[in-house]
Amino acid sequence: MEQETVTRNNFRQNIIEKALEDCSGMHEVFSSLKVRKNKKDFAQLVLMLDIRRNYLSFMLERSRDEGPSIAGIKKVVKEGKGLRRRFRRLNRHYLKDTEVPLGRNSYLQAASDLLETLKNNSENI
Repeated sequence: MEQETVTRNNFRQNIIEKALEDCSGMHEVFSSLKVRKNKKDFAQLVLMLDIRRNYLSFMLERSRDEGPSIAGIKKVVKEGKGLRRRFRRLNRHYLKDTEVPLGRNSYLQAASDLLETLKNNSENI
């Protein structure tokens, strides 16, 4: 029986893809629910799931063998900025510093830095 060669990166990609599929399935379930009570709490739960999906998309893009694509990282950054706005809107009464969520030390900043690097490298070629 022939077996597929499993590299560290390939194995990691499979794990990330499986987790991303699970999150997408949960998102479909959440989307089908009609919430009557605790709408803000449910909105927080959906937001956390969306942040997780965005993070996994970034990790998947970063772990590709051929390297991350500019289009893929752009999509992650764009969605991440929208998630940051949603986070601020949902938590505006609780946050003292609204710049902290998904800020300097987060995957979103790493994605933005990677996007800038990829753009600079593509201009130099």
